[in-house]
Amino acid sequence: MKTNLAKILWKKEVKHWKRMVTLFKRIKNWFIKLTFGLLFALLLIAIHYCFVLMSTFWESFLWVVARKQFKANIQRMALTI
Repeated sequence: MKTNLAKILWKKEVKHWKRMVTLFKRIKNWFIKLTFGLLFALLLIAIHYCFVLMSTFWESFLWVVARKQFKANIQRMALTI
């Protein structure tokens, strides 16, 4: 399986933003969409990017220290996407 961390992260980002768009489409009222929906979406986005950074730093650390484990993690992530 030929893949890399950047491709996996990109696929996860596409999946995240599709979910965010469907979240906004589900909210019918414009007032709620602009207040609660926007605040909730910003909170979810902030949490999402915290986990993305944490995961990326961890995988980069594994790439430097333990290449076999890094390759195993990349293959596992590629299968779950």
